[in-house]
Amino acid sequence: AKTFVIAAPARCPVNPTLLKDDARCQPCPGNNTLWLEDKTCAAKFVQTKSGHNLTQNSAETTTVTAKAHDRITYKLSVTNKGLNAEKFTFSDNLGDVLQYATVVDAGGGTLAKDTNQSASIDATILSWPAVEIKPGESQERQFTVQLKDQIPSMGTGTSNATSYDCRIDNTFGNTLSTKVDCPAEKRVVEQVVTELPHTGSSENIIFAGIVLAVVVFFYARSRQLSTEIRLVRRNFNAGTI
Repeated sequence: AKTFVIAAPARCPVNPTLLKDDARCQPCPGNNTLWLEDKTCAAKFVQTKSGHNLTQNSAETTTVTAKAHDRITYKLSVTNKGLNAEKFTFSDNLGDVLQYATVVDAGGGTLAKDTNQSASIDATILSWPAVEIKPGESQERQFTVQLKDQIPSMGTGTSNATSYDCRIDNTFGNTLSTKVDCPAEKRVVEQVVTELPHTGSSENIIFAGIVLAVVVFFYARSRQLSTEIRLVRRNFNAGTI
């Protein structure tokens, strides 16, 4: 009698538990010795951020003090240092940035409210549509903000010490911190308040209000004197006095 030897079916080289012709028998894009569904075959996104003050000779934002009207361009970079392709959504929280600036070029992104903050009123999240990033591939997005015409003199928040603190802090992988040229009266009042004795909050507020009024008065008076001096010089040169 003849005997027949039936060859064993070919097995998947990256996962022997599967047949070679199984649709799931796929190698990992970043390492063809790994199975596609191996837990180590995954994307690994590395995020970095940079910023340049266009108004001040494109200096890095962390090296200069931002002033009213300054334009700053931020660049968001993402590199997939993993082994598999995966979709990534660029998203940047501009809550601190928008206290002192407005977005003038969203770079194709959309500004929306923060859905994680139930009390969120303003749109502070700038995001772009999800994009697939392959292993070793990098993607970039950028946007531009402009500091307001008048830097707000609002006091630093009591519940949030980073609110209106004369700094713009923004994080996307790394954190960029930019000094802001706040009005002199804000700095004077806040310095006085920090040095006040620990009395009631009402007394501190009243005293701070008095200090602010004095600062504003002398500031306005100095501007008035400058105007009067210019008028006297003009009349003198014209020979009217």
